[in-house]
Amino acid sequence: MSDSTERTDPLRRRVAWTVFLGAASAVLLGQITLWIGLTASLVVAFLLSYLLSRELRPLRQRLAAASITGEEREPTPGEMAIILDRANERANESRDALLVERDDLVDILHATSNGLVLLDKDERILLLNDAARRMLGSTSDPLGRRLTHLTRNLDLLQVVERARAGVVLDPQRVEVHAESGRRSLRVAASLLPERELGANQWRVVLVLVDISDLQHLERVRTDFVANVTHEMRSPLAAIVGFGETMTDETDGFSEVAKRCLDRILTNSHRLTNILDDLVRLSRLENAGDVQHEAIDLRAKLESICTSFRELSDDKHQTLRLDHEALPSRLSVDAALLEQAIKNLLDNAIKYTPEGGTVAVEARVVERTLTIDVSDDGPGIPLEHQQRIFERFYRVDSARSRAVGGTGLGLAIVKHAAALHGGQVVLESRPGAGTRFSLRIPLEEWR
Repeated sequence: MSDSTERTDPLRRRVAWTVFLGAASAVLLGQITLWIGLTASLVVAFLLSYLLSRELRPLRQRLAAASITGEEREPTPGEMAIILDRANERANESRDALLVERDDLVDILHATSNGLVLLDKDERILLLNDAARRMLGSTSDPLGRRLTHLTRNLDLLQVVERARAGVVLDPQRVEVHAESGRRSLRVAASLLPERELGANQWRVVLVLVDISDLQHLERVRTDFVANVTHEMRSPLAAIVGFGETMTDETDGFSEVAKRCLDRILTNSHRLTNILDDLVRLSRLENAGDVQHEAIDLRAKLESICTSFRELSDDKHQTLRLDHEALPSRLSVDAALLEQAIKNLLDNAIKYTPEGGTVAVEARVVERTLTIDVSDDGPGIPLEHQQRIFERFYRVDSARSRAVGGTGLGLAIVKHAAALHGGQVVLESRPGAGTRFSLRIPLEEWR
């Protein structure tokens, strides 16, 4: 700060005048003589003003810098009031936004067609949407009460108990009684993480899907298939029977008539195979538990491969079987497993070109039976692999008709694996062959 600024410093002037007036008051009170008092007051006033101004200069410089650079400083009471008013306005706006979001979420939960139930650690109901009320037949407000107040269905309660124990399950089908009658529900239960709720403060969420209408449509479809296949068997049997009889009396037939008769028999047999597969698939879809029995799977695989040996030899193919790693006996559903393996082996031989190789490998690893059926055929394009197990789906329809496929073989394999609690896995690349892996968890073996 310059000397001129110091001489005109208002703070310094105020200090000097304060000291001077104090000394003058003392003079007027008669405590000291007039001249000595005036002189002393002037000297002391200017001396003190200079010293105080010099000591306060750094503080004034920091305050000036703070006002320029925006450095934090202690707000005045008026500024504090403004800040608090603005903070209160923002808090109110945030609260209103949260209330709107909460109301929207509640509306969405109540509008959804799937049931939703939220339970605390004591199985008390924290949330229940309208769909869940309808599915479970709730006529009163069950919030805050235990789940057993809402339903006594043992299957549903067991699903909750397993979720509480941390068991991860696929959605379970549960039959419940509601006002509209007996309903079939698909129930999925999940254990929510504790997060900030604290130890032992978990939640269980139940998602309920009403599949009653879907099951009704499925029954209609399977009944239709069963009726159609039954009604078609008799005329087909007549066509095949008369056609085979005519093949024994073809001496007077022209070549065109012989070819027509051969075409009739070929397509009649093909249609018979389709009906047989439809019946098998319908039975698998309506089947309950599989019929486990201890069998010698090695001998079963040898028998199956022997039955296909003639077909592979006709195409000069190599058919290999590797089953040395199998235990002596395994507990499976023999009929289901045999049908699945035959379908996979039949496909591999049909779609593998002449001179190719088809291999069957069976082993047990970590209580899972794995049967691989592989070939070095043309492979399956990636865009078809997601749908290959659908009924009547064909990668190449013309080629499938040429080799006599029904389009149901892989669907039967998939259902046979699912009934065992397993799955079938496809690995294939165009031009590099195909491998189907049938994987079945084993209950027991010896």
